[in-house]
Amino acid sequence: MLDKISSNRRIYQREKVELIARYFIQDKSSKYMGCTVVNLSRNGAGALFPLKEKLEEGSVVLLDILAPVTFQQLRLKGEVKRAQKRGNTQYAGILFTEILPHETFTILCSV
Repeated sequence: MLDKISSNRRIYQREKVELIARYFIQDKSSKYMGCTVVNLSRNGAGALFPLKEKLEEGSVVLLDILAPVTFQQLRLKGEVKRAQKRGNTQYAGILFTEILPHETFTILCSV
């Protein structure tokens, strides 16, 4: 269902954030590495990754985020929908496989 929606139409509100996270590219990474989530919605995120591993559209990424305030460890799974080089980093738009609960989204955006 989400694949049929135009990339210009958003289902959920997107918020600017700066969340330190760790990522793992399924079937490619050998260990978790650091990244920064720079925007977030209930069904996806934009994140900055180091150039060490090339992200490609269709790659499955696991993101581990330590939630502010609650310090709860969240593991989010998603598919890279777009990736591009940005200076010394890569930016990737990730579509989550499951929609974040509203309460979790609110906590992640509270800082």
